[in-house]
Amino acid sequence: MGAVMNGLTMPFFAMIARERLLASQTELGVITAAPVAGFMLAFLWARMIEGKRKMPFAVWSWIVSRSVLLLAPLVRNHTDYVTLVVCYWLIWAVSQPAYAALMKEIYPDQDRGRIMGYVRVCTFTVIALTAALGGMLLHYVSFRWVFPVAGAFGIASALVFRGIPTHQTTGDAGVRFSEFVFGSFRILLHDRPYRWFCAGIFVSGWANFMVMPLFTVYQRDYLRADTRWVGAYTIIMQATAIIAYYYWAKHVDRKPPVYIIALCNLLFAGVPLSYCLATASWMLIPSCVLLGVYNSGCDLAYFNGVLHYAHRDRVQQYQAVHLFLMGLRGMIAPLLGPKLVEWKLLNLSQMFLVAVVMALASYIILVRGMRLDARYGAESGLDAQTPMEVAKS
Repeated sequence: MGAVMNGLTMPFFAMIARERLLASQTELGVITAAPVAGFMLAFLWARMIEGKRKMPFAVWSWIVSRSVLLLAPLVRNHTDYVTLVVCYWLIWAVSQPAYAALMKEIYPDQDRGRIMGYVRVCTFTVIALTAALGGMLLHYVSFRWVFPVAGAFGIASALVFRGIPTHQTTGDAGVRFSEFVFGSFRILLHDRPYRWFCAGIFVSGWANFMVMPLFTVYQRDYLRADTRWVGAYTIIMQATAIIAYYYWAKHVDRKPPVYIIALCNLLFAGVPLSYCLATASWMLIPSCVLLGVYNSGCDLAYFNGVLHYAHRDRVQQYQAVHLFLMGLRGMIAPLLGPKLVEWKLLNLSQMFLVAVVMALASYIILVRGMRLDARYGAESGLDAQTPMEVAKS
């Protein structure tokens, strides 16, 4: 049910803003930043669940955020629309530290990546099918009526998830907030592998967030794509992700997450490069394939990377650091990219090339980190080979 909600909403948030409500590039940047803006308060949410059961925090934030979609019939202009989308994502962000702890409890460490990968196959299959329906439906029916239906599915999904039995209350409920925050940042000083992991994904994430709103601008303004094309892109991307999840699920538990992220970032460099070369809507199909592989690998490796490095009683702190850094780049990069184009400092093609360079730089950072980290060779048995060298062999 949650996948139905996602398929009817997430692929179309930005396109509807641009096509139907004539939102500006800056407003598209705000929509792009919204999913991670709430992560800037990750330390607060993580501290709130210390020593408490995690399920109520996750479930109630999902219910409240998805209830926001029920207000879609009240939207009258692009400002109302952007506000609705931002509120949805800000409230949703409250659930993420709790969700990480729940996944640590529910799934065994040695099989978590494989199990999550197979679960994602089912989820993404539903999202792909729903997005295909949504792309056609939203071409003829207003989002003001489609989004509330999606929200109802999302609320029902949260209520079903609440039935999963969990009891763990990890963490120290008596720790002061300042101690919790400073202790979390000290992780980056003392946990060297985790520091390299965070540095690499920060650079690649910056590139991704910076050009994401520009992808919508290019699709709509230059290639004249509409919601039907967005639905088609989503189907291709999700179908590729379903296949890729099978591959990543077999490897994410056997290789360090930094290995998976490095390989994914190398693949992501081809996405903005595809936009540089595309002159028709169909020419973005290769980028959708690459995004499917990239998103599925990152989905498992990012999440399992945090859990891989984190001690069981410090999951919330590791996740809070990860989410804070994600929120930091997610708050700045999506606004910076459109502004650089608006100020005519760079054009769209040049922005896409900058993203290519940053993705390659992230790969180099992660490979450097792997070669300096003795744990990489010991755990992977790859003798410090790069992901590219392993792929060739």
